[in-house]
Amino acid sequence: MSERRFEAEELAPLRAFWSEAVRQAVEATGAVAVTDPTRADAAVINSCTVTHVAEAKLRALVRRLARRRRRLRRDVGHVMS
Repeated sequence: MSERRFEAEELAPLRAFWSEAVRQAVEATGAVAVTDPTRADAAVINSCTVTHVAEAKLRALVRRLARRRRRLRRDVGHVMS
């Protein structure tokens, strides 16, 4: 089986504990974290937005990742206030 790779995007510094827990869980499955999204098979995005501007930035990031790599799996953990 080929190596699975993922990129983690953290847009909510106050949710760092959750981000680290998800990173560890994904790595426990054998996936390897990468910093270059073009090398990733999946992107894990952690966000918490309060304003419509932050919400728009989140949606833009998800769309940008989709454009960069059509087959990229995008998993979003999001809290909207």
